[in-house]
Amino acid sequence: MLLDLGLNPNSQNRDMRTPLMGAAHKGHNELIELLVERGAMIDLVFSDVQLEGSMTGFGLARWVTENRPAVPVLLASGDLGKACAQQELWGAEIMPKPYDFDSVVRRIHAAIETRIRRTA
Repeated sequence: MLLDLGLNPNSQNRDMRTPLMGAAHKGHNELIELLVERGAMIDLVFSDVQLEGSMTGFGLARWVTENRPAVPVLLASGDLGKACAQQELWGAEIMPKPYDFDSVVRRIHAAIETRIRRTA
């Protein structure tokens, strides 16, 4: 595997995407775990509530909260009633859909800044 040959798990391609981003996008959970074990950095998790496969955004938020408690989670949902109820359980911030790009960028920056202040 390329990691064994010295690949930096935080390297970026020309689109600024990391191996972790690619693995997450494709739902390769075992590869995600391996990359994180090898030092891949996670600054924030931004996901829709509805995911392909058996895991939901809430399940992802629960995993992040239990395994990476310092990592903020931002979930997008068009069903705010259900999303807000689940938010109470897992602590994920909810981004209502539809949303605009600038709003998402502001929320991501705010979540990362809050994380930095808490860990400083």
